[in-house]
Amino acid sequence: MRWRRTTPELENVNVRRAWLRRIAHNLFMDHCRRHTASPVSFDSNTADHAEAFWQKEFLPHDEGFGCLEALEHCLNDLPERSRGMIDSFYARRSSRDELARDFGISPDGVKIALRRIRQALGECIEQRLSQS
Repeated sequence: MRWRRTTPELENVNVRRAWLRRIAHNLFMDHCRRHTASPVSFDSNTADHAEAFWQKEFLPHDEGFGCLEALEHCLNDLPERSRGMIDSFYARRSSRDELARDFGISPDGVKIALRRIRQALGECIEQRLSQS
């Protein structure tokens, strides 16, 4: 993942917050550029909404680092096939058609599988965060 290439001095809370916001912003902008037909647009209202969401959902959990640790733990606990599908889709940016071919299922099956995996990850993260 690109965000691990350069890590700023993370002892400073403000530096951590800015660094994570920039990562989220860059990933979102990359997504929008790759999917030009996407109905998603990014303007100042969207940025304000994203910032409010970040403050509500991530800052209470150690500026997001608790969420990242929980995500890593939950990803490691996934069955090998599910982890492979997530890695292929998000890290290698394989299309649903490519995943369908690689995993021997239909593109709609890929869509359903990814939705279920994301839901399981979300539940796992929530559970881990509630325990801390």
